[in-house]
Amino acid sequence: MSSDSVQEVLFSDLLQSDMLVMETGRSVYTFTVVDRANRRGSLTGGNVPHPRDAVFSGSLLPTRDIWEAGVRLGARAAFFLTVPTDVSGFSQVITSPLVRISVRRAGAA
Repeated sequence: MSSDSVQEVLFSDLLQSDMLVMETGRSVYTFTVVDRANRRGSLTGGNVPHPRDAVFSGSLLPTRDIWEAGVRLGARAAFFLTVPTDVSGFSQVITSPLVRISVRRAGAA
């Protein structure tokens, strides 16, 4: 998988340090994989201006179903973010519908 735009990305296809780049109509989100097995990584974009520890929780499809396997065009990606001042707290980020998705492989030029 290159940085070309794709229709969908399965989370199981991502490797540690891969960057999942998701574009909406107004924002670009980047999720860098830290722990694939637990869907953990670092998220920036939209209302998240600085990298934050996050967990990918799934995609909200236009049919209102939740797809946990990955992200696809037209869906809204959902993440849980840790709250730095509260070790047991979290906040949620849900993107607008995705209009472009790409993967930047770790170590790729």
